[in-house]
Amino acid sequence: DVLQLSPGLCDITAHIDFSALKQAGESVGLQSYSYISQGAWLAHSPSIQQHLQHLAAHPTLESVAQISHAKRLMLPTGLGESFKLLIQGKGIEDTQCLTIASFNRCDTL
Repeated sequence: DVLQLSPGLCDITAHIDFSALKQAGESVGLQSYSYISQGAWLAHSPSIQQHLQHLAAHPTLESVAQISHAKRLMLPTGLGESFKLLIQGKGIEDTQCLTIASFNRCDTL
C-alpha cells in the first residue's frame, strides 16, 4: 500500500492564521479564552498528568513507549511548541479550565 510506504502522503498539517480566526470568532460573539502551545496545554492537563504518572509507576516496554510519544507531543523540541490551540466559546460560566494564565498568548494575536 502506497500510504504505508509514504506516510507523509497522509500529512494533515494545516497552517492557521490564528489572528484572523480569533477576529472571526469574536465578530460572531465568541470570547477568546486562550491561545496556547500544545505542549503547555497537555503538560498542565490533570488527566494527562495522571495517566503519565500511572505509566511511570508501572514500567513496561509499552508504557515507556507511550511516555516517549507523550514527550514528543509536549516538549518544545518535539511538537509541543510547533502546534497551538485557540480556545473560544460563548456563554461559558466557569472558564477556569479553559486557560492557563502564565501560558496564555491571546494578547499576541
